Amino acid sequence: MKRLSVTWPTALVVALLMTLPARAGQQAIDVIAKAKPSLVAIGTHDSLRQPATELLGTGFVVADGLHILTALHVFNSRGSAPGGRLTAIVGSGEDGEIRAVTKIAEDKANDIVLLKMEGRALPPMAISDAAMAPEGTDVLLSGFPIGAVFGLYPASHRAMISAHTRISRPAPSGGDLTPDRIRALQRNGLVYQLDGTTLPGNSGGPVIALETGKVIGVVNSSYVQEMKDGPAAEVSGIGFAIPIAAAIDLLKSAGLTP
Repeated sequence: MKRLSVTWPTALVVALLMTLPARAGQQAIDVIAKAKPSLVAIGTHDSLRQPATELLGTGFVVADGLHILTALHVFNSRGSAPGGRLTAIVGSGEDGEIRAVTKIAEDKANDIVLLKMEGRALPPMAISDAAMAPEGTDVLLSGFPIGAVFGLYPASHRAMISAHTRISRPAPSGGDLTPDRIRALQRNGLVYQLDGTTLPGNSGGPVIALETGKVIGVVNSSYVQEMKDGPAAEVSGIGFAIPIAAAIDLLKSAGLTP
């Protein structure tokens, strides 16, 4: 019986390939751990109603640790519960802290808003440069999906930039994009198409490059397929994000360093 002869270079390559999944897993663990203290939930709060707090979306802390980037449609939404002031909820689990926010600047064309919160500063997220991340880039989508129905626990999901594409600008209500809306209003700039589902509560959250741990985009809408009997109840698994260049410009317009 002939024995398979493995040379040292071949053995080294095989060993390296076997370590890749473990390295990628540890990479995600490290990125998530660093990102979580910088994530905030955006919602409304009224101590006289039940429930007192309703979550609308996600934001992330930037610059000096007191400023927040999120989607403009999240800021403009007031959810299903009447009344309440717009707030940022920091922390997680049962330790959420309600903080008042003020709008500093907005970019309607790219559906992004810059807020400032009261209280002590939080660790800001690292922002990538303005260049478009290439297709195939592995990313993490972090935030509070489905309005944190399971509690104030930020969740992260893996995805990949599947395309640079053009979509319609989201409606002011922040509703899901339908094929008709996509065909009707074409954006001037390119956005990221993601192969991961972005749920409503993810809107305004960061898209983080797994390799660098830096924010490369802001989560926006999900694409909903039109069925013969109306919009499908389930999202299609295609998400979109606004490239970080628009957020960088907004920060600079407010005199902040990204």
